[in-house]
Amino acid sequence: MVYYADDGSLSQDGLHFLTEVEKLLAEEGGRPHWGKYYDDTSYTWREIYPRWDDFRALRSQLDPQRRFSNDYVTTLFD
Repeated sequence: MVYYADDGSLSQDGLHFLTEVEKLLAEEGGRPHWGKYYDDTSYTWREIYPRWDDFRALRSQLDPQRRFSNDYVTTLFD
């Protein structure tokens, strides 16, 4: 399967394939690769990361002004 179109963009067939594989892996408890594109609606963070809330509390304690945050991290953890 070729994921990329001739112009270097992700082909629609490739995107569909990757989305379906990700759904299957998420259903089995798989975790996303944080450095890659993933569909966050496929995951229930507290289930796959049992200490999710502990991390969020520690984050709030150590960075209350959110100086080490960005839009992506804010959306994910807040």
